[in-house]
Amino acid sequence: MANLFSTFKLNTFILLFILFFVGLNCSNNDKSQSNNDNADKFYFVDPYHYQRLDGVNLPGYFNELEGFNLKLTINEYDSFSFLISSGQGLKDVNISFGDFKDHSGNELNVILDPSIVKVWYQAGYHIRDIRYTERKMLTQELLLKDDSLIIVDRNNRTNYLKVTNSKNQTEFIDISNPKAEFPANVEVKDAEKLLPFDVESRSYKQIWTVVKIPGDAAPGIYKGNITVLSGNNEIAEFPIQIEVLNFKLEEPQLKYCLYYHGLLRENVTEINSFQKTPAQLKLELLDMVEHGVLYPTNYEELSNIERNLKYRNSLGLPNDRLYFIDLDLFGINLESDKEIASVVKQVENLKIAAKRADYGQVYVYGIDEAQKENLTKQRKAWQAVRNTGAKIFVATTASAFDYVGDILDLAIIHGEFSTATADSFHSKGNEIFSYANPQVGIEDPEVYRRNYGIALWLSGYDGMMTYAYQKNFGHIWNDFDGELRFRDEVFAYPTSSGLIGTIQWEGFRKGVNDAKYISTLLKRISVLNEKGINADKFENFLENLKSNENLNDFRNNIIDLINETYLLETKR
Repeated sequence: MANLFSTFKLNTFILLFILFFVGLNCSNNDKSQSNNDNADKFYFVDPYHYQRLDGVNLPGYFNELEGFNLKLTINEYDSFSFLISSGQGLKDVNISFGDFKDHSGNELNVILDPSIVKVWYQAGYHIRDIRYTERKMLTQELLLKDDSLIIVDRNNRTNYLKVTNSKNQTEFIDISNPKAEFPANVEVKDAEKLLPFDVESRSYKQIWTVVKIPGDAAPGIYKGNITVLSGNNEIAEFPIQIEVLNFKLEEPQLKYCLYYHGLLRENVTEINSFQKTPAQLKLELLDMVEHGVLYPTNYEELSNIERNLKYRNSLGLPNDRLYFIDLDLFGINLESDKEIASVVKQVENLKIAAKRADYGQVYVYGIDEAQKENLTKQRKAWQAVRNTGAKIFVATTASAFDYVGDILDLAIIHGEFSTATADSFHSKGNEIFSYANPQVGIEDPEVYRRNYGIALWLSGYDGMMTYAYQKNFGHIWNDFDGELRFRDEVFAYPTSSGLIGTIQWEGFRKGVNDAKYISTLLKRISVLNEKGINADKFENFLENLKSNENLNDFRNNIIDLINETYLLETKR
């Protein structure tokens, strides 16, 4: 019994010791966790993979940031992104970059343009539908230089936009109420460069940096760094490696177009998607070109079309095609010879103006999204227009082939890709573009990259023309006031004297670049074939591509293959 009692005391002591030790460790772990919660942390974010962020709830699978590795060709744009998370909060945060040099000390004059990815309330999210809902949801979208341009009141679920009134006073106006009225004669301006910003306690901010490699950059590997500061204090530094590839990208074999409403006007007092001063029009057209869109449509009145086209010429846009939209041109009694003659006369005048502006093929728009008998009713007028040498294009559905497939020169087909539909229009010698797959307005860079990049190429379509670079249904800065219950469709938001980009717009550009890489490999395959070098490996890669590819793996693999074609050519 004594031995049993002694054993009991010993076991009790051991148990108490274990409990004490575990408790101490738990206390230390809690303290360590508490310290971690209060620490400033940095997380890597794939900028083109959409994960909805609200600025507070951090997705659990994000990896802590170690650095960045980029591969680009000359004149190529790309982006990298990361999160700054703070437990106690940070004040006056800013970003700086060190010099980028290769192993010999040669410097790369890379362009690095950081922005804050603004989280704000939007009117819903659906990959195929831009109609708004009554539900307000937080999501990241805007690439801002001035974080205070948009103030988000989470308690009242309200966005406020900073404007300057006619008295040069700053106001914050509600832009998240269906009944909110946008005041007249106010200015909206973002900063030119990223301004210092705060990270509130137990929240995070996403930083998005657009990178451009200059055209005179020498191939090689360049190393630099990014530094995060709070006031004058450095709080983190991360390495960045940029490899400038030794080949140049070919232009895509696809045509990239957008519906664009911009009308050239001298005096503009409102911020919208229609009236544009020469300076605004220049900004927006060049912005589209820099994102790979060389063929924005033209809604200009016939009386001003020549001036508009010459202005586009001055900016270097291609002029081999004119996609002219006049939604009233065919909105008449199409069975009347007199009315058809009137349409033909207008088209002849359009062609004269286009020729004076050195434009080539003129495309004239039919009745938007018409179907069945409404397409059939246009046949006579369309043929009369085609007899002038102009061509017809219009947005419609795949069923249009059964009614006008022989005389619809360019079908802008709504919805998901269909290789059978592409084959049908091609069988008549006509072109087919993708439309509303999706339309603009979804805050998701990945869907635009994938659908208008690799998937577009695989579809057999000739290009894309979706709606729209900008289209406001109420005020363009208010996602909730559309009269037709549509959300505003925006790739880049207009301000009084500039533009504010979006994550979806950068995703679109990445998709165009994916198409450029495919076109470059195709060109290299052609070169190898001409020289009698076996190109089966490279052809098989393209033949086995799938629309659901891991896009990062795709990009890395195609870069390696393009490099390999040059090695084979050198060894020959």
